[in-house]
Amino acid sequence: DANNALVGYGLSMVTLYYLRRYLLFLKELFNECSESKFTISKEVYLLFNEIHSIINSINQNKEKAFDAKCRKDFVDKLGIAASDYRTQIYKKGFSGARQDVSRDKIIEFSYTCLNVIDDTIEVNKRTDGLYNSYNILHLSSDGMSVSNLYEMLEGQVAILSSGYLNADQSIDLLKALKSLFGMFTML
Repeated sequence: DANNALVGYGLSMVTLYYLRRYLLFLKELFNECSESKFTISKEVYLLFNEIHSIINSINQNKEKAFDAKCRKDFVDKLGIAASDYRTQIYKKGFSGARQDVSRDKIIEFSYTCLNVIDDTIEVNKRTDGLYNSYNILHLSSDGMSVSNLYEMLEGQVAILSSGYLNADQSIDLLKALKSLFGMFTML
């Protein structure tokens, strides 16, 4: 997260919280849309399907522990899909071929992504009732592990606006914030 001096190995939960809010907006937008399909380039269509398949595989294997090796495999697969797309476009450009993608497929993709995002948010809830704002990625030959940084206010603001928390959870978060900041008023 270059905006917060976490260049290279920083993982922004703040960005993920805002991404969740954006995906909710898109899901609602497409739900209300009267069009049943959209025509896009064949190359983008293939990338879309590949990413959807990779993310969907995470949802289908929720029972399996998402350890450092699984995390690396997941990131590698997404990286290869993006690299293959980029290589294709740089070498040959867009073919001009078009492909229809259904509105329902886009909505399904939104749900698939939201499921993974929600699982990620759940594991980033802290024991003090707050949510992680930023994490650090640790790379090794065995995989990718993640460690958490200290509490930060911007993560709490972002999770509150993400649409993830219900009213009771929001109140609990605000109470945790009050407890944290109450500690500073005694100084």
